[in-house]
Amino acid sequence: MDSQEFEQFKEFINKILHETLSLDDYAFIMDKLDIPLVQNSNSEYWTYKSGCHNADCTNAKGNLCFYLVSKSFYCWSECAISFNLLTLTEQRFKILDKPMSRFRCMKWICDQLNIPFDFKSEKIDKPKDVYNWKASLGKYLTNGNKVNELKIYDNSIINFFPKIYHESWIQDNISIETMQKYDIRYYPLRDQIIIPCRDINGQLIGVRTRNLKPNEGRKYMPLVTLDGMEYKFPVNSSLYGINYTKEGMRYRKKCLICESEKGVLQCETYFQRDNFAVGLYGKGMSKEKRNLILDQGINEVIIMIDFDYSEVGDNKEFNKFKDKIYKIGDYFKGFCKVSALITYEPHELKCNALDMGRDMFIKLYEEREELY
Repeated sequence: MDSQEFEQFKEFINKILHETLSLDDYAFIMDKLDIPLVQNSNSEYWTYKSGCHNADCTNAKGNLCFYLVSKSFYCWSECAISFNLLTLTEQRFKILDKPMSRFRCMKWICDQLNIPFDFKSEKIDKPKDVYNWKASLGKYLTNGNKVNELKIYDNSIINFFPKIYHESWIQDNISIETMQKYDIRYYPLRDQIIIPCRDINGQLIGVRTRNLKPNEGRKYMPLVTLDGMEYKFPVNSSLYGINYTKEGMRYRKKCLICESEKGVLQCETYFQRDNFAVGLYGKGMSKEKRNLILDQGINEVIIMIDFDYSEVGDNKEFNKFKDKIYKIGDYFKGFCKVSALITYEPHELKCNALDMGRDMFIKLYEEREELY
């Protein structure tokens, strides 16, 4: 399959999964995959047995959710990752010890629904003529494509903290439903919000805290328990929320880059399954983070950092703000379109576009300024 056929095949997948198939078609395929429906009375999502990691679904829990608007799946238990119908089908056949390539899985879906499938070649993973940005530019990448190895922690550590959702984050436009999804907790002894941090596959790589006591250490820092255990990790190799938002990034072909975890959670609250934001754990971009984003097949990154200026113009504050934007944007120059959210209206110092409310965020997003 040459590069043109490869791009046509990707467009075909996107059109079938997100435009052609009805909800009835999705239900039909799930039945063919022998994944039983648990309930479909909710207006936002249906619940299925967890056939993504249980070959026999008879006694499986109903932890696989199908979200009606985005037509995506999320496993709330062992997998802890998102699927579209194609990747779920691929995973299902793998669990059943009948592994099939993604090409054959797509053909199988089309065959079940009598949809014409005109592609002949199965060699779609690495077509010879498809531009491979890693191979072509590898010599310019520090450490090649190597990403720092991340330690994986036992997820049970999170269960030591109560499911208390702090009022300050609710007031900052983060819903309880969002905090439940991202497993946000509270540390009463130290008055800290607990933020589990996961890699792209949903594995726990560390835990961060948001200090709520004024003037006590940094605002965000690694969790340190009473026994002295510190759940830190290399933030230059990680992006907050990518395990949840990668499907939105792949579908929209865009990535919203936020400074903090809060931005990702606010975006989730506003847009639910259409969330395509990731958090930098600060203002620092790195080649590892850049590569993680590019690997999702995005065409544009939108930079959203705090508005650390009171006036727009040739002044120290605004010039410093611009420098920070371009410092992030330069990592993507030549790889994809780069834009940024900027406000020229009165605002609170150090707020961001999401802090200003959903309507204002949409306005600034639509008026975003192109950098490259």
